[in-house]
Amino acid sequence: MFHFHRKDTTSRWYASTKRVSWASELVWEIYDLEKHFKLNSLENFGSLSSPFYALRIDAGKQIEWQIHMSGARGLDGWVAIVFKLYLRNTSSKRTEIDTHGLDCEYVISVGEETTGTPVYRLTSRETIKPGTYGGPLRIKYNEFIDKKASLFPQNILLVRVNLEIIHNPLHSEVVNHGQAGAPVIVQDQLASRYSNYYMKKEMSDVTIYCGKTAIPAHKIVLAGASSVFAKMLQTQMKEAILNQIHIKEIKLQTLQQMLKYFYTGRLDIPKGKNDLLQLLDCAERYDLQKIKAGCFKTMVHLLSDENAGEFTLAAATYNSEKDARKVFTEYCKKRHSVLIENYKYKQLFKDNIDAYI
Repeated sequence: MFHFHRKDTTSRWYASTKRVSWASELVWEIYDLEKHFKLNSLENFGSLSSPFYALRIDAGKQIEWQIHMSGARGLDGWVAIVFKLYLRNTSSKRTEIDTHGLDCEYVISVGEETTGTPVYRLTSRETIKPGTYGGPLRIKYNEFIDKKASLFPQNILLVRVNLEIIHNPLHSEVVNHGQAGAPVIVQDQLASRYSNYYMKKEMSDVTIYCGKTAIPAHKIVLAGASSVFAKMLQTQMKEAILNQIHIKEIKLQTLQQMLKYFYTGRLDIPKGKNDLLQLLDCAERYDLQKIKAGCFKTMVHLLSDENAGEFTLAAATYNSEKDARKVFTEYCKKRHSVLIENYKYKQLFKDNIDAYI
């Protein structure tokens, strides 16, 4: 059996002229793990989901969320804890409401030491589209089994998810186009565990070639960070057989930025137009959604007459979120009489008119 409850003392609603947010904590206690999971076999480990919890945020709207736990095979075995969000109306039919995404800050913690601190913990902030999952907390399967005594004493596993959903501000916030402000930082807490292996030959099992430069890398890091690399390295493609990856379509500097993010979990989005567009192209090629979002956020703040043509085309080409793309197209519409006098913008507009309207 499993128990599931929310501590009312941690539920919070906050409002200011800057933002509105809702916060809550879910506590999921899973009793008798052997009845729900095959602990001695990752292949047959199984999966389990908590009940739904509903949090009303607006008249006629509520957020529903639940926790999932499962085993995952791959280059290395994992036990994954993740939560899924839904945005629905409160009518009897509870139909889903379409939206570009919810700005979420969350903490997933698993197990609890005698000191009261969790055995494993993940902290993150990201935009989560309703009907999809937040980033998972992954525990190596062998560690999960080896730490059984501290993870689930009395055969009870304690899982907590603290979630804060940041809603639209009560008063519209002005975006100062053309002023970059502080750099946009993309972070992945899980990746930081590999920082000691960045650019190191120690335990390297694949080499990345870019021009004349050879970079030692690790398949588990590449596959864990990018679905493109995962497919490349887990099938009978030549890269997996030869343990070599040749990259020709992106520059060395951009490649190094991507790899540094894979290993350290941190990336400062560049402000230079060309570097920014190259990083965006790299993120699209290797399915790096957090980096894409960071690039578009930076582009919105840098938007000016000098880059409006290229940024607007990039937003359409790389499928930016609807709200972000609207910022670029609206800017171009308002400034069209001025922008069209620029020869480069005029050519981009004529050749790609659908991107600008």
